[in-house]
Amino acid sequence: MNRFSLDRFRQLARWILFHKPRQSLAEIGILWRVQVLLRIFPRESTRAFAATLVLGAVCGLVTVGFHGSLEWASYKVGFLLREIPSPYGAFGIILAPALAAWIAGVLLVRSKLPAAGSGIPQVKAALAGLSPVHGIRVGVVKFALCVIQIGGGASLGREGPTVQICAALAPSVLKLFALPKAFLRRFLPVAAAAGIAAAFNTPIAAVTFAMEELMGSSTPTAMTGLVVAAAIAAILEKLLLGGHPLFSAPAWTFDSLASLPSFLILGILGGFLGVLFHRWLLDLRNRFRSLRRLSIPLQMALGGLITGVAIWIGTAFLGNDGIAGPGYALLEASLHDRLSHGQTLGLLPLKFLATLASYCSGGVGGIFSPVLAIGSLLGSLVGWLQRDLPWADATPLGAFALVGMGTFFASVIQAPITSVLILFELTGDYGLILPLMLANMASFLIAKKLNPVPIYDALLLQDGVDLHASTESHQLTVGDLCDGEIVRFPSSTRVYSFWLEGGSLPCIVEEPDGTCLGLVDEVPDSPDPDLMLRDFLRTRVSLREKDPVFPALSLLSQQGHPWLPVVDRSGKAVGIFGTREALARLSEEGARTG
Repeated sequence: MNRFSLDRFRQLARWILFHKPRQSLAEIGILWRVQVLLRIFPRESTRAFAATLVLGAVCGLVTVGFHGSLEWASYKVGFLLREIPSPYGAFGIILAPALAAWIAGVLLVRSKLPAAGSGIPQVKAALAGLSPVHGIRVGVVKFALCVIQIGGGASLGREGPTVQICAALAPSVLKLFALPKAFLRRFLPVAAAAGIAAAFNTPIAAVTFAMEELMGSSTPTAMTGLVVAAAIAAILEKLLLGGHPLFSAPAWTFDSLASLPSFLILGILGGFLGVLFHRWLLDLRNRFRSLRRLSIPLQMALGGLITGVAIWIGTAFLGNDGIAGPGYALLEASLHDRLSHGQTLGLLPLKFLATLASYCSGGVGGIFSPVLAIGSLLGSLVGWLQRDLPWADATPLGAFALVGMGTFFASVIQAPITSVLILFELTGDYGLILPLMLANMASFLIAKKLNPVPIYDALLLQDGVDLHASTESHQLTVGDLCDGEIVRFPSSTRVYSFWLEGGSLPCIVEEPDGTCLGLVDEVPDSPDPDLMLRDFLRTRVSLREKDPVFPALSLLSQQGHPWLPVVDRSGKAVGIFGTREALARLSEEGARTG
């Protein structure tokens, strides 16, 4: 900035001092800081580079503190549970995640801040300009609630929250270096990359993840910031925690093509299991949201209770407590072949269920590391089963566990490049590059075909946010195109009464208070006389009046339903939204405007 601009700052400071004495000290302090910065860093590009260095360092320190707090909380909870006398220890194991989730839910509601969930979808929406960028208050609340809930045993990951916590630091760093708000969208992925780099000690995969998942593209300017911040954060993590990989894995050398068919089968299974996880996650999340009679803390406690039961089953019957928390213990055990066939077979569905329950109930945490843990169990299981196949060789189970991590991650997150690079950096092993790339590509192609919308984008779509819709798409809502002439019946209506009253399909099934329970579009002519309409609900998923049209059509396609009910803010049905009818109306609109 030139001399003239500095003089203007001095004039402005004198004007504030004499004309606004109440705010003079604070505002003069801000102007003085800005003036000092302009003297040290006169060019905006220099200040931006300095801000990148500071942001990377701060994100690295905060991430190390966050993960240290999570490990401390998990250790303390585990220590307290071990101190409970044996007849009552099972109740402690079951109730601890539920109590932690309830406490986190109460604090979440009282804070009135958007700190629930993973954090990655929120950052993606902010990057797209579809939601505000929340500052450091959200980061502090997210930090505290994750320590409570994940430390209490929830099957949730720390990587998604790390991204949101670090992104919440970006606005403060911009203000510190007197940078305009236009720089914020450039600094959000920088903060995210720094957080992932410090979380996993994987700077290369962190940069790839930020470009592949958050930005969707790269520019030379953005690349520079991502690389610098990720490197700074990873260096700090290495200095504070050591330079070893997050997971230790034996060194494997792939020198036989005989096991390639087994790895391909693993990729196919990982792809289909990832599709199942994706769909069940969205469906169960909707089901928890439909429990309107339960408050948010009670919904979270219910998810914690299911998680607690899964932890108890794993501990009491399988001798492994790895269901609790992100799943790093399961990863280590799988990579080092410490799990028996029976343990692997039992822990896989338990971790799958616990992760869905913890996240879909509104939990504060992500799915990143639980997905890796589930994938490692799937890989170990395939490794056990392939030993009886004609082409089986002496490939160790740990190799299958490592490839399973990548395949399931590629299917659920749909970031295939990151899924390869992150495993190389996590384990420090490059000996399985061929089977890993083969299995990951098979898994990714299956997931992309069956679930064209990636999981984080689908979660935003479920919340009514479409990252890829044009401005015109947002002008048309579900309420504009839904059919308002609907047939309603109470949920207690018996089917024979429905036919006697001349009921037509599809129809809305309502609770006694008028809340929409779901939609019925097929009822047998002569069913059991005791059956009611609610026994034939096709779906409990509903749309809101203000939801954009094209995300709603995408959701219909994913759910495989011809219609979905449309509800207002109170949850009462106002219409039915159908694919065929909506497309016909859109064609009419296009012909009229064209």
